[in-house]
Amino acid sequence: MKNTRDELFDYICPLEIIDTHEHLPSKESDRVKDTDILKEYLSHYRNRDLISAGLKMEDYQNIIENRLSVSEKWKILEPFWEVSRYTGYSRALDKVAHDIYGVDRIDSNTIEELNNKFLMSLQPGHFKKILKGKYRIKTSILNATTLTEE
Repeated sequence: MKNTRDELFDYICPLEIIDTHEHLPSKESDRVKDTDILKEYLSHYRNRDLISAGLKMEDYQNIIENRLSVSEKWKILEPFWEVSRYTGYSRALDKVAHDIYGVDRIDSNTIEELNNKFLMSLQPGHFKKILKGKYRIKTSILNATTLTEE
């Protein structure tokens, strides 16, 4: 006999999703190619958790600029990553690392592997494979800010 959690899970899993707040580029071809996994992960809300954990803004800027290797960036980032590992944003990134790239935990032993797999995902068709195929997102509403002159 199924419990309520299992019944809900079985009901929810096959549903198609409408993503009502997306920050991805409107076209996959617009995706930044001069990047790495840390720059990608830290371009959104996760960076605030790290800064709250003590990461200096200067170090953050060095991490998101592509002058350092991923291993060098990780050495700067790791203490703050560990302090803030269990925030909602971090847990979501761990889940993405696991579900999309097959990496169980983001740490010094896996950061290079994760980055290599991420770089391979920059190929055309990745968005469709993941968003539509894996996560059944039927449509996404892009959350973009447009600046206008007054």
